[in-house]
Amino acid sequence: MIFGALIDWIKASFGSPPASGFFIAIISLLLAIIYTILQQLIIDIHKVQIYGKRIRKWMAKYRKAMRTGNPRLISEVKKEEAYIRKLQMELSTEQLKVLGASLILFIIAYQIIVAAFDNQPVITLPFGLPIKWFGVLSGKYTVIYAFWWYFISYAAVTALINGILKIMGRRPF
Repeated sequence: MIFGALIDWIKASFGSPPASGFFIAIISLLLAIIYTILQQLIIDIHKVQIYGKRIRKWMAKYRKAMRTGNPRLISEVKKEEAYIRKLQMELSTEQLKVLGASLILFIIAYQIIVAAFDNQPVITLPFGLPIKWFGVLSGKYTVIYAFWWYFISYAAVTALINGILKIMGRRPF
């Protein structure tokens, strides 16, 4: 692997719990921040807000038309449908702009985490969870392996960052 020296350093510095869990949580935080910065730089947030508002307005009109069965309203909705589908496609394209970069970041992080920690526990919870992926020891403790800890950490950090950005008005979706 091209990251040999890095992997050796990670193993020497963070090779056992709880340091390994802390290291993976920091990697998750850094990748979530990088991903968020890329989204803020690449995605046209104003466009996403405008399109999203227009699509939601049309969806409400569509639901009302279907619920009431009003032929005039159904006709209006059908006339606008192609335009709304076009907006949805543009909105999807806008939101997927960052996917390539984030996929590359994920693959690199995954390779590093798997190479450094393989299939060893990085976090032990003081209670049992009935989830076999994590591996339960004697019913009292839950062991979380490196990849799953990365996944859990990344999801938690991303949710926190997205919540903050929504409050700030920087995350319209």
